Amino acid sequence: MNLNHYILAFRNTQRSCLKLGRFGTTPPKNPPPPNNGIVKIGKFIGEIKNKGQYKPGQFFIHKSFAYRGVVVKAFDAPVYGSNGKNDKEKSVTIPHYQCLIHKDDWSSSKLPLDLTQYLSDTPERNQSSMTTVHGMDCVDHSEIMPYNPTSEAGYKIMDHDIFERLFEPSDKNQKAFSSFSIRKTLIEPYEKKKMSWMAPQSVHKYVSENIEITITTFYLGHVQKLSNPTHTWRYVIKLKNLTDKPITLLEQTMKLYTTQATKHINQTGTDGIVTILPTKRPCIKFCRNVEIAHAKGGYLWGKLKFTKEDGTKFDFQISSVPLEPLGSRDYNRIDSNDEPPVE
Repeated sequence: MNLNHYILAFRNTQRSCLKLGRFGTTPPKNPPPPNNGIVKIGKFIGEIKNKGQYKPGQFFIHKSFAYRGVVVKAFDAPVYGSNGKNDKEKSVTIPHYQCLIHKDDWSSSKLPLDLTQYLSDTPERNQSSMTTVHGMDCVDHSEIMPYNPTSEAGYKIMDHDIFERLFEPSDKNQKAFSSFSIRKTLIEPYEKKKMSWMAPQSVHKYVSENIEITITTFYLGHVQKLSNPTHTWRYVIKLKNLTDKPITLLEQTMKLYTTQATKHINQTGTDGIVTILPTKRPCIKFCRNVEIAHAKGGYLWGKLKFTKEDGTKFDFQISSVPLEPLGSRDYNRIDSNDEPPVE
């Protein structure tokens, strides 16, 4: 099917072929659309397959979580294990994007409320002030299904608290479709500011027992506590069920190694709740912050315990994930053309 010739429709029920569905019970903020809950929101455009990035203002549907999003900023991230071989010595550079999520979809996608956080920039930096950005997600390039939104009256293209503060219409002459870009007053500071808390430092993929686990690390910054700095890291784990049968996550045991000590991080399921990965929602995400005394030298590793539908239990081993800012590692990099594309 050539998606360029089809109008994208979003409905308040599941569509298994594209997984464009609402997954929760929270009522949408917008009034129910006519035509049995179906509304035209735009037209699919061609995906960027080779080298290249989507620009800020590009609207899309997330392939796994089925939410409507818009690209805010692109980052090149080193991805380890993208060839399915769990290769920890070579990485492929793949674009990742910080994106805003439509408020209706954020309420129903079951993503963690604190998925994106950063340390507030205070003059003293002597206190840890963590700020959460609701409705923001970091998305792999391969998960984006881009589309141009329709400009039909009465339908909010992107419902997010900071969307209108960041974006402005880029072509007011278009009648059928709408396009947006970063506000002109924000372009220069937007391009100069590093915003390291938004940039994935490394991405690690593991595949075993028909489960794909992706761990993405973020360096949030450091806080000076007395004479010793404390460096805050964030890791986000995405679980994807590659089968058509449900799997239960029983327990996660992560260990944080630093030059001073090894810390155990034990939980049952996600956020203490046993989580089912049914075929209707094959992906879940959960996240956590960890603090270490040094910018380099930290590692995560551990295991996740699952049970299958027949009661069989198995462990998913996660090898070491470094907590070191980009530029400080000596891993070999290989060009993305030397490896098969992700998924």
